[in-house]
Amino acid sequence: MENLSTKHRMPAVSSVLALSVSLLTATGGEAATSSNSHAFTEQNIALSNLGSALQQFVQKPSLFGSITGMYEETTDTAVVGKTGTTATEKVDSPQASTAGKPTIALAFSESGYKIAKGTTVTITANAADKNGRITKVGFYKDGVWVGKDTKAPYTHTWKADKNGTYTIYAKTTDNHGLTTTSTKYTFTVTDKATGNENPEVALISPTAGASIDANSNITLSANAFDNDGSITKVAFFANGKWLGKDTTKPYTFDWNNVPEGTHTVYARATDNKNGMATSASVKLTANATKKLQPPAITLTAPNDVAAVDLGDSITIKANASDTDGNIKKVAFYSNGSLLGTDSTSPFAYTWTNANAGSHDIYAIATDSDGLTATSDTHRVSVNEKVSGKLVTYPANADVASVFKSSKFAVNVSQGGSTKNSFVYKSENTANPGWKGTLDYMQDANHWTTFSFDGKVVVEARRLDGKAIENCIVRPLSLNIKPQIQGNKCSFELNQQAKLSVEIDEPTSVTRPITGIGTVTKEIVKNPLFVFAQPLETDVPTKSDDDTIYFGPGIHEIGKGYTIPNNKEVYIAGGAVVIGTMSGGYNPTNVKIRGRGLLTGYGLSESKSEHNSWGNHSIAFTSGSRGSGLEIEGITISDPLRSCIVSYNKVDIRNVSLFSWNHRNDGITAGNNSTIENGFIKVQDDNLKLYYSNQTVRNMVIWQQTAGSVFKFSWNLRRVAQNNLVENIDIIHSDVFTDYAPAEVDRADLQSKSAIFSAMGFQRGSAFQNNTFKGIRIEEEHLLRLMSLRMVTTHAGPVSTDTWGNPSPSAVKTIDNVVIEDLSLAKTPYKQSTLYGNAGGKISNIKFNNLRIDNQLINGEWALTSKLDGTGLTTAGNVSKITFGE
Repeated sequence: MENLSTKHRMPAVSSVLALSVSLLTATGGEAATSSNSHAFTEQNIALSNLGSALQQFVQKPSLFGSITGMYEETTDTAVVGKTGTTATEKVDSPQASTAGKPTIALAFSESGYKIAKGTTVTITANAADKNGRITKVGFYKDGVWVGKDTKAPYTHTWKADKNGTYTIYAKTTDNHGLTTTSTKYTFTVTDKATGNENPEVALISPTAGASIDANSNITLSANAFDNDGSITKVAFFANGKWLGKDTTKPYTFDWNNVPEGTHTVYARATDNKNGMATSASVKLTANATKKLQPPAITLTAPNDVAAVDLGDSITIKANASDTDGNIKKVAFYSNGSLLGTDSTSPFAYTWTNANAGSHDIYAIATDSDGLTATSDTHRVSVNEKVSGKLVTYPANADVASVFKSSKFAVNVSQGGSTKNSFVYKSENTANPGWKGTLDYMQDANHWTTFSFDGKVVVEARRLDGKAIENCIVRPLSLNIKPQIQGNKCSFELNQQAKLSVEIDEPTSVTRPITGIGTVTKEIVKNPLFVFAQPLETDVPTKSDDDTIYFGPGIHEIGKGYTIPNNKEVYIAGGAVVIGTMSGGYNPTNVKIRGRGLLTGYGLSESKSEHNSWGNHSIAFTSGSRGSGLEIEGITISDPLRSCIVSYNKVDIRNVSLFSWNHRNDGITAGNNSTIENGFIKVQDDNLKLYYSNQTVRNMVIWQQTAGSVFKFSWNLRRVAQNNLVENIDIIHSDVFTDYAPAEVDRADLQSKSAIFSAMGFQRGSAFQNNTFKGIRIEEEHLLRLMSLRMVTTHAGPVSTDTWGNPSPSAVKTIDNVVIEDLSLAKTPYKQSTLYGNAGGKISNIKFNNLRIDNQLINGEWALTSKLDGTGLTTAGNVSKITFGE
């Protein structure tokens, strides 16, 4: 007898159908006694998923017809001829499918099935509906309904009692009334016929109990012959799955990448009359093989973008490990050349003879299995020894295509070596309502950043090739005297500084000022800023777990990028990050530093966003108990709202800020904050001193056309005290127009832009015990020095707004403010005003060594203005305003 059970797998189809054929013996169900007997033994032959396989029931009931196509073919070693044996062959069937309709399929791949007269056929259908449920399946023969089933599995039994050819199909209906008809198949019912003698087959390789390594290859081979015909193919199987076939002697198949485990292997031969025979099976074991893991290696020293002097030794260190062995050696390389190796941990090499230039350093670890891994690469610059160091930050093509200045180029020289320092630009994007009328704003800001110590020479040049006529370097307090040669302006620098280099192109703007006629002022339309920063220390690398690293290039993070606690955001020189950043609730140990740019370039906000207090470039505004917050070295430009807002203690150092639009404030920082060595040029209030115990020092400020430099209050709701502001250079004040009075109460005491400004206090709030020292104002066309009001009611074009608590019983105070060593280049156009209104009180304002045009101001009458010459103007509850040396 032959072993027979086949399974074919085609591309997956969701529905499965089966045909069960009961073949009854011609002698009343008695089992046949010979394999060549023409009697039919009762068997159940189930077919499911019959894809493209053609199954023919011919002559001898134990035989399937030819099976074609690349599909899996399995056997369960059922012995045909024994009552109750089952043979199964599966191939995915075509499915009727229309979007929204149910699906149904029969288990036949094609027409042409032949079955013996008297056979009972059970037709099984699998129907499904993704959008509902199946209500019934109807079965049809030659177009005539022969039965239905309403529950899965959906079946119908048909007895083939007449010779002939019949068409079988099914139709399914779902609960929506949608129907789908299956593919139609033909069956030929014939009388019993004489049989064919089956072939014989034996598996030669592998032998029983053979074993190989998992994922290796093995050649399967078999012998096969046929007494009354010829062998057409021998197919090979493992675990019931078809592997492949051979149609010519010797019959072999190469089984590659044998998976781990024990496999049942056998062969099946098919002769020229579609007779089949299955060999005895053998067990083949594929033993698990050890999967070797490569080592891991990280370069820990030197830091990436490090710099050393020629002759200095460079210590290179690496951490290396291996999970399934040990590290045999670590080799260290520079620019592809081997420097040396180390075979013991900690792995290190000291390089003592590095040439001047740039070196890409990396390490390769080799483990005990011979596998290797390469570390990341760190670049080290070896510089000729000079009395100082210089680092510039090139921009890649993406950055240059958007942000490169077309006006200026800058070179920086040190010790005979000259480097280009990339010049950025930020074009004026002010709202037309501001920009169109305020024609004394700049067209663009241009700036460059480098880091150094020692001494450098900075050379700025015009890119249009025109000769430079004038070049002024501010702050003037640094007393930098530039040299002009052709289209170049150069100067020496021996300290870190924030500089405005103003080269030609002043534009004259004339404005009417009430009471004195017109005033003409020259506006610098394209200033160049040089940010000479200190050298960076402890520069992180991309691989540092606690660092969010933005390398050179453009990075778009969107609005509201949240920085986790205990993380450092590093924006490298040459990096441009587009978006806004914020800390979480009570942010802790968050640092933002580098020499790159954080910008709102190209971002926009909705009207509701604009009217809310958000979209700051950097915000630590969730909670007020954060700690360990630092911002250092970066530049911020084009913010949607304020540049930096923190309700928590934050240390802000060496930061440069630019903005163009209304409500683009500079810095608001929480209690105990430090703000130092920075630059601010924004289109609203520069420094909001709304908290206590702050230190602000060594700042350069360019006041644009709105806001104040030092804002004491705008609806202040707390006590702001014990703040120290010192060593401040105000190089320009572009507030240069005679606003129409908008104050409902005492319009003559305007609250508009001034150097020192207060515009409203809420109940119980105060600005007290604060000191300003060493304030230098270079602007020769200053509109107003000071405007302090306890409450401001402002009549705008749409509505009237009140800032502060207008109740006379609401306590609100400005007290004990010391202004020391304040100098003005020229007399302001408008008088300074102090208004203690609405129950508010202003007292103990002390001016010590206040000088205008180098003249000491020793009384209220002397703090005069070009407009009216009346001196300091006070009203309401104002007392103890003093002047001294």
